[in-house]
Amino acid sequence: MPDDQIPSPYSEDVPPPSLILDVPTAIPAFIGHVHQAAGTQPDGLPAKPASVASLTEFNALFGPAPALVPAHIALDAGNRFSTCTLQQPVYHLHDSLRLYFDNGGGPCLIIAVGDYRTPVTAAQLVKGIDSLAENDDATLLLCPDAATLPAADLAQVQQHLLAQCTGRGDRFAILDTGAIVDADSAKLEPASFRDHIGSKHLKHGAVYAPWLLMHHGRRPRCADINRVLHRDRQPVRLQSLTTDQNIITRLDRLDAMTVMEESAALMTEQLSHEQFLLDHFPIYRDIITGIDNTPACCPPGGAVAGAYARSDRERGVWKTPAGIPLTGVLGPAWHFSDTDGEPLNVDPDYPGPGKLFPNKTSNTAIFFQSFSEFPTMPGKPPGFPS
Repeated sequence: MPDDQIPSPYSEDVPPPSLILDVPTAIPAFIGHVHQAAGTQPDGLPAKPASVASLTEFNALFGPAPALVPAHIALDAGNRFSTCTLQQPVYHLHDSLRLYFDNGGGPCLIIAVGDYRTPVTAAQLVKGIDSLAENDDATLLLCPDAATLPAADLAQVQQHLLAQCTGRGDRFAILDTGAIVDADSAKLEPASFRDHIGSKHLKHGAVYAPWLLMHHGRRPRCADINRVLHRDRQPVRLQSLTTDQNIITRLDRLDAMTVMEESAALMTEQLSHEQFLLDHFPIYRDIITGIDNTPACCPPGGAVAGAYARSDRERGVWKTPAGIPLTGVLGPAWHFSDTDGEPLNVDPDYPGPGKLFPNKTSNTAIFFQSFSEFPTMPGKPPGFPS
């Protein structure tokens, strides 16, 4: 290098500035049950991950959402729809994907561990997680079906997710609590989560609560309506609410179809009968409208993953996705009180857009976001791989 202390012309090679590389957005991997699974590999692990970029593409590969099942339907004295409650679904993968794509999610991976005839078990979900151990694409891991498991089984799945995220160092787990939809569950579920999650690998995961209300976008079978239909607190069947023999015959046929083996031809016939009832049976049409307007509950993880991906794509991976409103949802299923988080040692003075649950025995912590008002996204938690 020339001596720049002596006045004289000289030249010096200057290295070019470093390039700013484009960093890809988050790629979630959803592990759970679908309508039609592709089976397992010889080692017993689920079929290899499938990449989908839309809900339409998912439906083409794996089939539709699980059937909507009402728990109770009430009519008033004039046979008009009054109220409806829905059974809590067992399978949440499809609804979680809906919220993911509704909130700006892009390509994601699907690991199908079983179909809707297969019970949800921790063992099968853990196999699904293990199938991603050597996958280099996934950066977010979600198991929405695990949210309906007993607390100990839910914790087993979530601990396995966190362990893989820690071991790989390139991914992050979005966790759900058990269903938080009313005052009792709002008090029980946070404490249950804290008691079971343990103290390991917590910097590599985030839990979001409560559950979200959403339009379910599907209709129950006629036979499922008949099983739970009431008027004046007494069971009643649709057949007894009409004298039209054509309608009664179609209702009887729909009842009989529930025990038949599923096929495309059967589905076509079912849709034809149901459309006829909508067109010619006002009581049935009123019931269906009431059910359509009854919201369903879903774990929030899918919506959160979609907001992560949208923020990364539109604002960059270095921007915190704070304050982003969620779409496709009606609101939180429950509004937390100031004391609902106490069993989890929530620090009320934590300045960030969310709360940390400090672990008393170490410096690890898990991120928590309470959707106390209309749900909006918090910032990315500590440990999130950018």
